[in-house]
Amino acid sequence: PKDFDDDEQNDDSDDDDDDLDCRCRPSSSPRPHDSALLVDVSATTKEGKEVVAHFDLDYYDVVEVSRVENLQLWRPYATKKLTIAERDGKVKGSSSSEQQQSSTTSSDVYGNSVERYPVFHGTTAEAAMKICIEGFNRDFSSSTHAQHGRGPYFAVDAQQACFHTYAKPDKDGIQHVLVSRIIAGRVAKGSPGMMAPPFREDKSQRRYDATVDDVDDPQIFVTYSDNQAYPAYLVKLKRKMNQANFVACD
Repeated sequence: PKDFDDDEQNDDSDDDDDDLDCRCRPSSSPRPHDSALLVDVSATTKEGKEVVAHFDLDYYDVVEVSRVENLQLWRPYATKKLTIAERDGKVKGSSSSEQQQSSTTSSDVYGNSVERYPVFHGTTAEAAMKICIEGFNRDFSSSTHAQHGRGPYFAVDAQQACFHTYAKPDKDGIQHVLVSRIIAGRVAKGSPGMMAPPFREDKSQRRYDATVDDVDDPQIFVTYSDNQAYPAYLVKLKRKMNQANFVACD
């Protein structure tokens, strides 16, 4: 494991964290201490195979798969997910007057869940490590790639996240892609330079939760809250030698 924090680690479980809805937890819960860890995951294990299956292994060799364990990022993410789920009546036994009053369409709530997983975020080696420690910070999002809004971008297709425009190879030719969870909630179509999602067309006087490229068939999601996304895995890839001149992912 790679530890980003020199503070003493404590493996004792946190009772307060157990109160969070277990439906918000990933399959392997983050370690209950304040440091951020990258835990090596073998690509031959069930967990590893599920992660790498999203990538085109005809064009890439998987260099490394790491599970991100960061409780400081996970707690606010899980809390926000539960809050949005309760708001939209997605929690069993809950009722939402807001949901009853609004005219929800199929594009307002993505599928039957407020969360979308997996989605993919390609970035540089340096930025990937910062995200694992500090999370997705919209203030650091590129203003030149803001066609659907100003915030972190997440692709539904892992191959799109592998574009060199996003996952820029380091000096050794290794690309970095974060396999992520996002709270998509209610989505609206984004527009260039949008600093926040538009207001919903109902009586709630609330904004949408995220923007997308196409509300009917979204391939790109843009988030606007720092605790709206969680980096679940960091995958390092390298283009196969016999695909060195392949340009479809550039």
